[in-house]
This record gives sequence, C-alpha cells and structure tokens, in this order.
Amino acid sequence: MDIKTVIQNALTKAESEGRTLYAVAKAAGLKPELLYRFVAGERDLRLSSATKLCAALGLELRPISPAGPASTRRKTGKR
Repeated sequence: MDIKTVIQNALTKAESEGRTLYAVAKAAGLKPELLYRFVAGERDLRLSSATKLCAALGLELRPISPAGPASTRRKTGKR
C-alpha cells in the first residue's frame, strides 16, 4: 500500500472519529487548504508535509530497505 492511500485511510478514520480535516491540519502544523486539496486529489504532499501529517494521525513514517520490507524478502540461506 502506498503512503498516499495510508494517509487517506487514516484521514477517513479520523473523520469517522469526529476529527475534522481542519483540526488534523492544524495539529500537523499545515495549512488546511493543503489538506483539502490533497484529499480532493488536486495535489500531492511533500515529504515534509507527509511526515507532519503522519505524526498528527499517529502514524510512523520510516524508510525501508531497497529490497522491500523484511516480511516480503526471501531468505536464501546464503551468506
């Protein structure tokens, strides 16, 4: 699942719990207009904005290895 989908799902959950997009944007230190346009599909987020938004939504944004998450890598037994 890509980060855009993860954030959109988390925003949907936050709204279902009574948080407004305005409140989430303010908690993240972002302009509400930026978040409205992201949700409407009119713009993408910069990494810095996505990081702030993830923190406000209780998500952790972290890098993965080029080979992908550990759970999807095959172990070959070679060293």
